[in-house]
Amino acid sequence: MVGSLVSIVVVSYNQAEFIDLALNGCVKQSEDYPNIEIIVADDGSTDGTREIIDRWIKNYPSLVRLVGGTVNRGIAANFNAGLGAARGTYLAWLGGDDVMLPGKIIQQVKVLEEDQTASGCYHDAEVFSWPQNETLGLFSQLYGGRAFSVDKVDARKMLDPRVQMLPSTLLLRRDRMPAAFDARFRFHNDYIFDFEMIATGGPYIRVAGVYVRYRKHLGSIGRDETVRGMVLEENLMALGLLTARFPRYAKHIRKRATYYLILEALKSFHGGDRIRARQLLRAAYVQGAPLKALGLSIVGPYAAILTEPRYRAVAMKLRSLLS
Repeated sequence: MVGSLVSIVVVSYNQAEFIDLALNGCVKQSEDYPNIEIIVADDGSTDGTREIIDRWIKNYPSLVRLVGGTVNRGIAANFNAGLGAARGTYLAWLGGDDVMLPGKIIQQVKVLEEDQTASGCYHDAEVFSWPQNETLGLFSQLYGGRAFSVDKVDARKMLDPRVQMLPSTLLLRRDRMPAAFDARFRFHNDYIFDFEMIATGGPYIRVAGVYVRYRKHLGSIGRDETVRGMVLEENLMALGLLTARFPRYAKHIRKRATYYLILEALKSFHGGDRIRARQLLRAAYVQGAPLKALGLSIVGPYAAILTEPRYRAVAMKLRSLLS
């Protein structure tokens, strides 16, 4: 199949240990879909990643090219460098530590060619731990996966915290994208980008199959208490921005904000900070969830243990109750 040009944008930073495998998976996409370009947006790596990328460019000069500077500017700026260099009708993201599996591009292009109402499409991923290299399961099973029980994700579904998609599983129409990622956000610039694309350009539709391996690192930054507080702030800031831009979704945005407040309250209970937990529940009460806030003020100290990773299956059901 020779169709429209697809730009595969690989975003990397100090991933010398993984970038070979990532680029190999991208190059192999050309075996059944030759009309691709591979743009590596490197954010000033200092660990030898650049030298590995240069080798791939030397071996595949018409296929692989590099963008980015020698200074680390952050993930949003790096995404924007790749976005600005992309020439394709379609664009696929890939983290420099993830792996594309055979058939990804050709299958996703077929889906978008058949459904012109969709602005993008997504698929499931295999999650594996690193450095153990142990398969943990499918992304849809481990992280809620409501996006995988529907045929498409529109703006309202995108505001459901149970709907989660990996950037590395997306193929998007270039002409329906926002101009850029919002560099004011460290953690949620991709969520804002995707929401705007769906709200203005059409839904993301689901593609059957597993076409990416997603690497789960130990020592995730999400476990850091300082970062956790920053993430909550960014969640609420991002939702405030979306309320201003898309007031027609204000009710659903408010429900998502309530979910974040309650979840953080449970984590605070688990960490022993009951004062902060009850303050967060009061905020949830004001947001319009009085029954949930009052109930969790009573059972929260006991239910908080469910926020531990070992109770993930039960936590997924808890997430449904809080949404």
